[in-house]
Amino acid sequence: MFSSGISMTIIADPRFQISYVSCYFIGIERAGYNLKFNIIKDFPLVDEWQLQRGMPLVANGKKYFFDVHDASDVDEVIYDWCDVYAKINVNEPDAEREKMTVLGPNFSVRVDNPIRTVILGIVNYVRAFGHWNDKVHPSFFFFMKGYLYTLYRRKRYSVYSDSFDEDKDYVFSMNTLWYDPFTVRATNRYRYAFMMACKRYVKEFEGGFFYIGSKSVRKYYPNYKDYLERYKGVLWMKRISMNRYLKNIKRSAFVFNTPAVCGCHGWKLGEYLALNKAIISTPLTRVMPGDFQKDKHYICVTNEKEIEEAVLMLSKDPELAQLLKRNVHEYYEKWIAPEAVVRRVFGGKTTKNPLHG
Repeated sequence: MFSSGISMTIIADPRFQISYVSCYFIGIERAGYNLKFNIIKDFPLVDEWQLQRGMPLVANGKKYFFDVHDASDVDEVIYDWCDVYAKINVNEPDAEREKMTVLGPNFSVRVDNPIRTVILGIVNYVRAFGHWNDKVHPSFFFFMKGYLYTLYRRKRYSVYSDSFDEDKDYVFSMNTLWYDPFTVRATNRYRYAFMMACKRYVKEFEGGFFYIGSKSVRKYYPNYKDYLERYKGVLWMKRISMNRYLKNIKRSAFVFNTPAVCGCHGWKLGEYLALNKAIISTPLTRVMPGDFQKDKHYICVTNEKEIEEAVLMLSKDPELAQLLKRNVHEYYEKWIAPEAVVRRVFGGKTTKNPLHG
């Protein structure tokens, strides 16, 4: 999948995790560019965390870094190294920085079939051998888990553009029950309000919270067990399959978004945009590229009462939902689709984007 007839070649460093940048690999292919893996020798590799923050790339003599981290902080060492710092979760002040390009929300996808994905992981581990340092030397298992994750929990990007039918009387919302300070205070609360409103006003609601039963979560957040009572009736103890999740999201008449871990653009928002869904959303805490506007691309809500009112409005007005969907489709194709992002980043844009929303 990583070759084309166009002359421009983009070099990606094979030492880095692919799971969070996989959609951009698809974008490189769809934009007609060549993708090759090779060690970027002057990249300032400081610690193992950088391997998950994003990925450095080189094209046409310029240095790029795709920062896919949930938090809004900027790695200043990497920022000084690169010519273009392309980041998903950008706050307003950083969006004005000279090298910054706002990516907008993304989501992980499969990069290839299972056999070729595993081979790519093994080959890249071999390529990386001898190019670590004393502080950065991940195990083979750590290195491969990103490649394997795209196989067992993600789907091909083309699945999101397959035709599907919506059901105006059905809404689906399935979410992980998070436990960092932001999600405890806002994310879980607003998602629960949406579920309760759908149960009240929509003929058929399906979904709830996936309860993480691991000891590490309870150790990090001892009060997690309190959720067993607080969200009683909407808890799921087992994850649903990705096939079922996407099937139900596609069927859903409308969807709900709220910033997730660290106030980030969650993968859900990227998926909802790709699927051209009618979106109810609390205010976004990170910058969006382009002209993403409330009342045009989504219904903005700020509290439980407004969530209930928005659910009632969309359940009674399918024409409004269709208008939102059309506007979302136009926005996604221009600003967020992988090939659109790749063309924005590598097509000569090295400064800030128009910012709205």
